[in-house]
This record gives sequence, C-alpha cells and structure tokens, in this order.
Amino acid sequence: MRKFEFIGSAIPGCFEIKSFFADDARGRFVKEYNQAEFVKHGIQDNLKEVFYSTNKKGVLRGPMPLS
Repeated sequence: MRKFEFIGSAIPGCFEIKSFFADDARGRFVKEYNQAEFVKHGIQDNLKEVFYSTNKKGVLRGPMPLS
C-alpha cells in the first residue's frame, strides 16, 4: 500500500503527485484524488474523490450484505 505522496518542484505550487494504491489477492484499488489530501498541500477544488479498482478474474466487489 502506498499513501499519497506530494513531491515539490522548482516551480512554486507545482507538485509531482503519486496516487494512493493498495494491492491484494483480489486486484488493485487506486485513489487518484482525495480532496482532504490535496487541501493539505494548498490545492483547492470542488471535486471530492476519484478512485477505481482493477480485479482479477472471478472477483466480484460490492457492498457486504446486511445480516
């Protein structure tokens, strides 16, 4: 698992941003954008989150059933 990483540059306010991701036996979950993380680095936007997952063959993801 890797958390968001903001790497500064010679240009003020310009960052290289490495996304959050987590790998496991089912596949990979990637979060490209999270408003709270970006605000910490002075980046303001109305967008809340952007994420996706890639799954291995036979994996079904979804909400857990209620008991």
